[in-house]
Amino acid sequence: MQYTCGPSENFWKTVHNKLVEGAEEFLNNRVFGQTHAIKRICSLLSQSYLGLTHTIHSQKYSQPRGFFILAGHEGVGKTALIHALKDLLLGTAGDLIMVNMSDYQDNDAGKHFLVNASIENGSVLAKVRRNPYSIVVFDNIESASRKVMHLLNLIIREGELQTEDGTIIDFSGCLVICTIRLHGCCPDAYKQGKVTEETIKEYQTKEQMASEIIAQFFEEHMSFDFSQLVRGNTIIFRGIKDKAAKRILDSMLNDVLKKIYAKYHLMVTLSPEVRTNVENYCCQNLFRGGISINQRLEEMLVSPLSKQLIEERFEPNEKVIISHISDSESGWEVTLSRV
Repeated sequence: MQYTCGPSENFWKTVHNKLVEGAEEFLNNRVFGQTHAIKRICSLLSQSYLGLTHTIHSQKYSQPRGFFILAGHEGVGKTALIHALKDLLLGTAGDLIMVNMSDYQDNDAGKHFLVNASIENGSVLAKVRRNPYSIVVFDNIESASRKVMHLLNLIIREGELQTEDGTIIDFSGCLVICTIRLHGCCPDAYKQGKVTEETIKEYQTKEQMASEIIAQFFEEHMSFDFSQLVRGNTIIFRGIKDKAAKRILDSMLNDVLKKIYAKYHLMVTLSPEVRTNVENYCCQNLFRGGISINQRLEEMLVSPLSKQLIEERFEPNEKVIISHISDSESGWEVTLSRV
């Protein structure tokens, strides 16, 4: 057998403890409406940073430095939180190792997973082989075949995986994050406003039921032992509500306007009336959370604004206000005015 460990920097040693200490504030400024999930993630992150994640488990195997599962429907902020964690630990120039488990659904997926690891290519195991201190994301793990889930079980429980040529890929320095979407795993958050102790308990009951659904899924598809491990490492995301939706929209809108200024040196703003109309349209029907907000923003504002910026000629450093927005038979239209 051949153990491999590429020449790479151990971010667990280079990350200053002040960053971990301030992780909760950092993440709450990037991900909205998931305060409780962020608090739980920061607790697990602190354990990983100190190397105390597996103190009650057998030391026979070297498990990943950190491991947790983010559970919730699409658009609730799982991916946004992963990227925020990456920026916190690796910096904006750092890379994630992202694996879409939907690509590993067929019967030969397990063999494909292992064969590709033995060569220097773009597979997840080849990347970990080159950089054994990585943040590795297994996205939508409920989509993977049973054979691939078994391999994931080995990664989490033993901290390593052996390829067909005998090479052992070491995950003991990695932070492993899984995401999962199952029916019933993202209960509605309690209503904003005055929150009584009873409503908090009611939500916690829903959250516990969601955790049980996930644990049962892993017990059926992987093993009882893995389902027990999952119980303590699963973070349940809440559905996006009105207050969080407005913060998500503001963040997306600010990113669009900053990008326009960075590329074309145009200072674009929205009139109060336009901003209200955009908010009312984009923050409705929030079942798909941030995804639906982004799609509506592109449809309503970004697409017609792009058309107008191309058709009208503006000089660098001009100030432009979006003074009117309307929905016509041909689609959304915006009116731009020079300030």
